[in-house]
Amino acid sequence: MNLESCFKVGEILKAHGIRGEVVADFAVNEPEKYNQLESVFVEINQKLVPFFIEDISISSKRAIIKFEDIDKIEDTKLVLNRSLYLPLDEMEEEEEDLAYRQLIGFKVKDKKLGELGAIVDILERPGQDLIVMKYQEKEIYIPIDPSILIKVDAKKKILNVDLPEGLIDIN
Repeated sequence: MNLESCFKVGEILKAHGIRGEVVADFAVNEPEKYNQLESVFVEINQKLVPFFIEDISISSKRAIIKFEDIDKIEDTKLVLNRSLYLPLDEMEEEEEDLAYRQLIGFKVKDKKLGELGAIVDILERPGQDLIVMKYQEKEIYIPIDPSILIKVDAKKKILNVDLPEGLIDIN
């Protein structure tokens, strides 16, 4: 599993008690929808490591999580101040907008035209959400569509696209 195929759910803030539980801050719209999680990925040294959840209790945007094999406060040091991820296919529909918002500031690189510009906004429109990209001092609107968006490189902050011919000219 890699970062490009996952989305950030939240971050582990601190230890909770002495039995290996941790407090996590969830960065999703409806955290309570994730109260049945069986596992998550924790980013450690730029790699995603799976952790199985023994127990989770979510209240508002905070969760108390007990991971398997983390049984005392000393063990929590491994996961403290680390980000939590889930595979993209587990994303709740309403989280997609939040995930796309994380692309603001990324550079857009087209398959044929190369690097074009930076993403400045995401517009939510009935039927079709749009990426707003600054290109040669004007705004270009790119439909959020799997046939156009090829790959997200989170490390380099690049969104690779395959724009339909003429899209740049009609904006």
